[in-house]
Amino acid sequence: MRAGFTGCRPGRTWRLLTRTRGSNADAEPRTRNPYTFCWAGTRRTRPGHYQGVTTGVSVVTDETEHGGEAPPSSPSIEIRHLHRFFGSLRAVDDVSFTAHPGQVLGFIGPNGAGKTTTMRILATLDLPTAGDALICGESVIDKPDGVRRVLGFMPDSFGRYPNMNISEYLDFFARAYGLRGASRREAVERVLDFTELGDLVNKPIDTLSKGMSQRLCLGRTL
Repeated sequence: MRAGFTGCRPGRTWRLLTRTRGSNADAEPRTRNPYTFCWAGTRRTRPGHYQGVTTGVSVVTDETEHGGEAPPSSPSIEIRHLHRFFGSLRAVDDVSFTAHPGQVLGFIGPNGAGKTTTMRILATLDLPTAGDALICGESVIDKPDGVRRVLGFMPDSFGRYPNMNISEYLDFFARAYGLRGASRREAVERVLDFTELGDLVNKPIDTLSKGMSQRLCLGRTL
């Protein structure tokens, strides 16, 4: 099962993808309409600075809009009263939410609202001042290595290796994540098909457009 978390502001997008294993982990994923979450409610503390997304939370899902069942009870992502302070600046101030397998969430706010800081904490690149975040039940504080095994983080910009082509780049990261032999080749083929980069496998990375580069980054994350 997969859950996607996307945070965005004008011109920038972050994606956090988690993957959990169950009895049907090797089955083909089923197509479904995603849940949609949107929330806002930042407040300016001084010019150019905002407190975290802590008020005015609005959650809407496709299923509840149509009278369907609520999401599953076991979340892939769970944030519990997250705080991150930098001196007197409250970059993230008491943020809590959950994401369930198959849900897509929008994390929206102005510059300085704490979106990037929250994403960095979820990706185990930073630690919270208080609170905790769980990815597939693993704490980003207590078990960061366990979190990294089930998490892929897609930042707005990413390091590229200009001496590689698309196929070599994806194969390199598949090796880095421990895929071997036929399973690695199959994983690369699936990613190329999903991102529609299959016809460009021999194209050098440094010749890609911004849009194609983002596709490649998504493929690497997956």
